[in-house]
Amino acid sequence: MINLLPPEDKKSIRKEYLGRLAAVWGAFFTFAFFAGATVLLPNFFLFSSQSGDLAAQISAAEEKIKKLDAEKSAGEIKKINERLAMINSPKFDYRLSELFQEIIGLKSAGVKITAINFDVQKTKSSTEARVSLSGKASARDGLLDFISKLKRSYGDQRVSSPITNLISDKDAAFSLTITLPYEKQ
Repeated sequence: MINLLPPEDKKSIRKEYLGRLAAVWGAFFTFAFFAGATVLLPNFFLFSSQSGDLAAQISAAEEKIKKLDAEKSAGEIKKINERLAMINSPKFDYRLSELFQEIIGLKSAGVKITAINFDVQKTKSSTEARVSLSGKASARDGLLDFISKLKRSYGDQRVSSPITNLISDKDAAFSLTITLPYEKQ
């Protein structure tokens, strides 16, 4: 088919076609935008109201956490103060430095003490001071000698050594507990 239109008319028809095409696509995108906005508008209002509620809940939770942290810290401080009061009390018959030096003086050759922990515990009937020792012994005989020295010094009932301390012949890790009366007798 032969197109007999002059080139100026061809150009004007092409411009008119592209203008109409742009108008149709513009109308389509405008309609799609407003339809999408109409569909999403209820969700926007719902989420904006929920975000306000969530912000209030977050601030309430943060306040609660701060309060709990303060209460927990106050409880820890109270426990530490109670322990200090017990140790500094005239009812406690031991000086810690002298007690630790005495225990270290009793250790046998080949026994290495790696940690000494001191704690005061209240029971229903009394208050006891506990000294926990942990360390390593190069030989079982050295550990047994150390335990027997502790038992002679503090009494059989006051020194507690689990049976697991005696499993290894060499390089045995051990833990011991010495229970001391808190109140003067």
